[in-house]
Amino acid sequence: MPITIDLADCEMYKDGLLEGERRGLLEGIEGMLEIKYADEGLRLMGSVRRLEGLKDLIKKSASVEELTTFFL
Repeated sequence: MPITIDLADCEMYKDGLLEGERRGLLEGIEGMLEIKYADEGLRLMGSVRRLEGLKDLIKKSASVEELTTFFL
């Protein structure tokens, strides 16, 4: 009798999906910047990658003032 595993309940599977989505989104943004603006657009990727940390900061912050430090 075969054994089946429901991957939808597996945290490691979910984490892998989210990581794949994140990477795909960054690659898509990078590709669009390169196509539309060439090297000048690619220089923005550092800022785009930096925005990834904003989501975690929002979750952890206790006030808007804490968030403003991210943008300085």
